[in-house]
Amino acid sequence: MARSASKSPARKPRGNVVNGGFVHAVANESASLDDDFASKLLRYIEVRKEAKEKLLGSISVLAIIFLVLCLGVFYQRTEDVPPRDDVSLALVSLLSFLLLALLFHNQIFGVVTALFEKQHQLEDGVLIASLLESGNPDVGDPWHIHDNNAYKATPPRSKKWYKGVVKASYDNYFVVEVIDETPLPLDGSVQKTTRIPSCGVLDATELVALSKSLLFCVRYEDLTLELFAADNPSPTVESHKLAKKCRSGEIDWFVSHSWRDDAKLKWAALVEEADSFKAQNGRWPVIWLDKVCIDQANITQSLKCLPVYVFACKEMLVLGGPTYLSRLWCVWEMYTRFAIASGTPNVRIKEFGKHQSNMPGSCSSTGLRLGSAGTRRRQHLPFRIQLKIFRLKSHTKCYNPNEESKLMGAIRAAPGGEHAFNQTIQELASQLTTAAGTVT
Repeated sequence: MARSASKSPARKPRGNVVNGGFVHAVANESASLDDDFASKLLRYIEVRKEAKEKLLGSISVLAIIFLVLCLGVFYQRTEDVPPRDDVSLALVSLLSFLLLALLFHNQIFGVVTALFEKQHQLEDGVLIASLLESGNPDVGDPWHIHDNNAYKATPPRSKKWYKGVVKASYDNYFVVEVIDETPLPLDGSVQKTTRIPSCGVLDATELVALSKSLLFCVRYEDLTLELFAADNPSPTVESHKLAKKCRSGEIDWFVSHSWRDDAKLKWAALVEEADSFKAQNGRWPVIWLDKVCIDQANITQSLKCLPVYVFACKEMLVLGGPTYLSRLWCVWEMYTRFAIASGTPNVRIKEFGKHQSNMPGSCSSTGLRLGSAGTRRRQHLPFRIQLKIFRLKSHTKCYNPNEESKLMGAIRAAPGGEHAFNQTIQELASQLTTAAGTVT
């Protein structure tokens, strides 16, 4: 069935809220909520906070009950003790318990909070993934077509994407007409009119099942420098053979990095961190790496689950090279880790390389041209400082302009929009754990 050909208003990400676990209340109330990103995210965070407060309150009640039981036991054992000694013993027990609670309440609540976050981290990722489910674009929306032969051509073509517009949208596919002013490639790799298959919109339950079926990991000792070569960052059948099926919580690191950074320096940074991990834990880390762990036969479906993979790992290792903060997907990965969870999420930064670009006229995530005086003063700044001055603007990019449009739509629709996103990234500078040493 064809959809209306009239131009629809700017769309916000659509999707279903998580309908399992402690956020079931959100699903029950979804009928009364506007179908937009901000209302669902705010409600989810509210329910999440209420659930944790109830848990901590229950711990306090249990502690009081335990105290009463202890006093009862002491009373039973001191029935033949003079009353004065009985009261003194009870007071000493009460004061001892209160003293221990006062000294260790932060540690106790910290352990409980950590267990709470671990139990619900998969739901956090599913929520973000669900809210990014947008289905087919509407008629009149922009859509870019990729030239799949651009790299294979001799010489390789510099233009990879052609601007288009959605002309028709159906249940199983939508039609895009190229309106780019640049002439189309002569080899026919980009057609004037292209039919794009629909990906379909998955609800939260389907996303959970899909994420579990497509969750892979790779052992550090199976990785090589060649896998980080920037000339072919896409997953391949051969690279995916290194991956192993796993479950949430079994992966030590979600490795977040930019494919535009120097492969050798990036590899040296990872080796240094892995050596440190083994020295502390007696084993090599288990890793999620995009090129290996994304199923090449299910790339589109795997990318739907990316936020879930972020939360399924114990810790995020950010390999912070010079181009990291200019890549929107990289920044988004960090943001998702902090967007919902309270406290300090497990994110670790390993800085490497000199923070400058070797591409004249390219753009930085601060929104300034890398040839400007302002950027020249910033290009050698430590990664943490770059976080503090981060600005999204229009210069933080995705390779795929369609993915960029989806992410920017989610950011703008979230509470506080771009300003809140910038503020969150800037605040990470004071919360993140920075790995010792810098690889140069």
